[in-house]
Amino acid sequence: MINIQLFEKKIFKYIIFMSFLTPLGLIFPELFKAKDAWGEWDTETVKEMIGYLPKGMEKMASIWEGLMPDYTIKGMDEGLKFLSISYIISALVGITMVMLFTYLVLKFLKKNA
Repeated sequence: MINIQLFEKKIFKYIIFMSFLTPLGLIFPELFKAKDAWGEWDTETVKEMIGYLPKGMEKMASIWEGLMPDYTIKGMDEGLKFLSISYIISALVGITMVMLFTYLVLKFLKKNA
């Protein structure tokens, strides 16, 4: 029989550990002089790559920027050290939001079961 609490504790530790690895997405491209990660393009890059900007993307880009655009905190977007810290904070915020949402959904389902 699997000890659920132990399993949850292990998973939580791995998730936190993985959030501290998120700056690798900044460090490796810098080391290898690579471009942006696949799918992480801004509107200008897309326009450059395919020759035009799709209308839907143009519309959405002007409506929604996200809670933490480019995974950074305003004022902490200069230099690899501050960007790395911003990435970690962004990962932790995202993890917290997903866990909270999951908790609320499960609580709602349990209440209505």
